[in-house]
Amino acid sequence: MGKRLIIIMALLLCLFCVKAQTVVKLESDIRPIVRAQINGKVEYMLIDTGSSINILSPQTVYKYKVRIRTHYTGTVYSTKGNANAVHVDSVMIKIKEMKINQFVMINLSSITDNILRVTGIKIAGILGTPAIKELGMIIDLKKGVITIKN
Repeated sequence: MGKRLIIIMALLLCLFCVKAQTVVKLESDIRPIVRAQINGKVEYMLIDTGSSINILSPQTVYKYKVRIRTHYTGTVYSTKGNANAVHVDSVMIKIKEMKINQFVMINLSSITDNILRVTGIKIAGILGTPAIKELGMIIDLKKGVITIKN
């Protein structure tokens, strides 16, 4: 009876560990794009491990009436010149019910246009290193999935 109880407890523990992770399918095999919810509406976000910030495009900010902080937050350096970044508030961004925080607004039109042309998907923003860390993402491009630790 003792061995049976140990086996049942081990199985329950395994089920709990598996349940503590969520697997999300990438929407494109060309770029790591995931489905997200912005203020309850479905949008798409690019995962960018090289981005040190999470970004929303101005189009997304205005579409969802996201509040823009009035103070200047810094300069983001890019190959196309410097871009001013401002923090945004009052936005609820989730992947599979897991909330992502700390977004800035930067013009992404050249990036969103390029991704739309290549993948057929219009992205609303970029999930950078902060979101990857916050969600505990494990990105598996070969399988076309990300695993998120709940």
